[in-house]
Amino acid sequence: MDRQRIDALVAQLEEANQLYAEGTPCLSDDEFDTLVDELKTLDPEHAFLRQVGSRLPEEEVVTKIHHETPMLSSAKVKNVEELHKWIQWLNLDSMEILAQPKVDGLSATILFVDGELQYIASRGDGKLGQDISHLKEYLQGIQQSIPRRGRIEVRGELYLPKNTPYDTQGRPLRNNCVGLVNRKDVTEELSYVHFVAYALLDGDVAVSQYDRLVEMQKWGFHTVEMRLCHDLHEVKSFANEYLQSLRELWPYETDGLIYIVNNTELHHAIDLRKVVDRYHHYSMALKPPPQSQESILEAVEWQISRQGLYIPIALIQPTNIGGAVISRATLNNVVNVESLRLHIGHRLLLERANDVIPYIRDNLDKDLVVKEQDDLIPTHCYSCGLPLHREGVHLKCISRECDEVIIQSIIYWVKSLEMKEIGGQTIRKLFTAGLIHRASDLYRLQYEALMTLEGFAQKRVERLLEEIRSSQKLPALQFLSMLGIPLVGRKALIRLGVISIDTFYSFQDDRYVIGRNLIQWRDEEHNQAFVTDLLSVVEIISDEEGEDTLQSLPEVVFTGKGPFSRKELSAIAMARGYQVGNSIAESTSLLVADDVSGVSSKSVKARKKGIPIISYEDFLRNVNKEE
Repeated sequence: MDRQRIDALVAQLEEANQLYAEGTPCLSDDEFDTLVDELKTLDPEHAFLRQVGSRLPEEEVVTKIHHETPMLSSAKVKNVEELHKWIQWLNLDSMEILAQPKVDGLSATILFVDGELQYIASRGDGKLGQDISHLKEYLQGIQQSIPRRGRIEVRGELYLPKNTPYDTQGRPLRNNCVGLVNRKDVTEELSYVHFVAYALLDGDVAVSQYDRLVEMQKWGFHTVEMRLCHDLHEVKSFANEYLQSLRELWPYETDGLIYIVNNTELHHAIDLRKVVDRYHHYSMALKPPPQSQESILEAVEWQISRQGLYIPIALIQPTNIGGAVISRATLNNVVNVESLRLHIGHRLLLERANDVIPYIRDNLDKDLVVKEQDDLIPTHCYSCGLPLHREGVHLKCISRECDEVIIQSIIYWVKSLEMKEIGGQTIRKLFTAGLIHRASDLYRLQYEALMTLEGFAQKRVERLLEEIRSSQKLPALQFLSMLGIPLVGRKALIRLGVISIDTFYSFQDDRYVIGRNLIQWRDEEHNQAFVTDLLSVVEIISDEEGEDTLQSLPEVVFTGKGPFSRKELSAIAMARGYQVGNSIAESTSLLVADDVSGVSSKSVKARKKGIPIISYEDFLRNVNKEE
C-alpha cells in the first residue's frame, strides 16, 4: 500500500472539498472523481470515502445544526448502461423511478414544527450544517409557514437563476451563490438567491416521492422538474431529453439527473443491502457528458500564486458553451501544456465540465508539424527575472524576494480578512509606492503617506486605515489559518489540535501530510521571520470558541490489534470528530479494544475510571452510523 500517495491524495481531496464548499472550486468534477477512484483503488476503506461535503470551519462564530437525518450525496454513474445495472440491482417488483434534475447550487434544509419555520440550514458535512435562518427574509421561494402540523423537513437547493440580473463578474453561478450566502453582511443582493425544493421528510404526508413534491407545490414551494419512469425506455428517454433540450430550458444550472425509487417505504430496506456511508442506495446520479466546442488558442498567460507556482491560462477566441461565453480556460500546470503540444492558432476542444468549469480537453491540431516553436513556456520569472524551477508538475519561482509572489501573499492576507477597502489594485499601488513590502506593513501605514498617493482622498484613507485597525485583533485559529501553509487551513488546524500560538510552535506530529506540511513550513527560517513580524503588529485575542471546540471533542484511545493500522484507525476517528489519545486519562471518553473483557493496562485503567470499552467492530459500526 503506497501510504505516501494515499496521504497526498486525501490532502488534495480535502482541500478541493473545502474550496468547492466555499464557492471557489480548484478541480472539475471529473478531476475530483478521478482522484477519488484512485483512492478507492489504493485504500477502499479510507475514512475520507465515508465523508460527505465539507466540514464547517469549527472555530467560526456560527450556529450549527445537527441533521437528524444526514444529508448524504448520491452515487454517480456516467451513462445509461451503468444506470441500468443499478436498476437491475434494485430488483423492484414494480418499477417506478422518479427522475429529476440535479441542481448545481448549495444544498439546504428547512425545518417546520407545527407549520412554523424553525430554521434553515446548509448541508455542511452532511451531519452538521450551518444555521442560515437569518437569511429567510431575503431568499426567494422560502415559505415562512405551511398548513401542516408535526415535524416536517423540506430539502432543496439554493441557486442563482441563469437569467439573474446579479453581476456575476464572469464567475460560475454556483460560486456566486455560495459567496452571497456565506457573506458576513446580510445585504439586499441575497434576494437574487432562489430556493427550489427536491425532497420532503415526513412519512405521514405521502409514501410516493412524487406525491410529496406535489404536496410541497400546494404549500407554495417551487419544486424541481420531475418525471415518473416505469421502465428502462422511459429512463433513457428522459436522459436524452435532458441532453438535447431540457438542461438548456431549465432556469437553473444542473449537474446531471437524479433517479430515485419513488416508493419511500422501500428506501430503508434497500439501504440495508449495503453499508450506507457517503450515499443512499435508493438513488443514483447520472452525470452528463461535458458540453464541448472548438476554439482557437490565441495566447497562454501565466499567473503566479502566493507560493510561487506558475499557473497557465489559455486565452482563446470567445466561445459560447451552454449559454456562457468562455474566453479563458485553465491549463492547470506546465506538464499539461507540454502534453497538449500547444501552439498559437491551434484548434482546441473546450469543455465546460458539469456545465460549470471550462477547461481544455484536447488539442485537435497537436499532430500537425510546426516549423517554428512558440515560446509558450517561460524559463525565467516575469516578475523578478530569476530562472524558474520544476516542482512536480509545476514551474515555480523560488525567490523569496519576488515582487509578484510578495504581492500575492499580501492579497491572500487581505482576502482572508474580507477587507472591502483594500483590493488587489490598491495593494499593487501601495507596493509600487514603497509603502508596503509584506502583509505586516499594512498595520504600519500612516495617514500622511497615504494622502500623497493619487486617487487616495481623505475619506478613502480614513476608511482604509479604520478597516486595517479593526482587523488588528485576531483569534489564534484565524491568524494561523491565514499564514498560507500549503493544505493547512482552519479545518486541518482543528484536526491537528493546533489552536493557539503555543501549540503551533510545539506541534511535532508528522504522521499525516498536513502535519508534515505544517512542521516543514514553520521550521523554515524565512517563515519564522514572517510569523514573528506579523505577531509584532497584530494582537492575538482569546479564542475561547476554538479552545472549547477542541476540548469538547470526545477522546478515543485504541488498544490491542484492530482491523486496520493504528494510523488508519486514528484517521477514521479524527474524520468523525474524535481526538485520539495514546493513554487513558481524565479526558478519555472511550476505549476501543480487541478484547472488551481483556486485562491490558489500558483496559484496567478504563474500568477503574468508568470509561466505556467497546470492540473495534462496534466502534466502526457506530462511526458509520454517524454518517
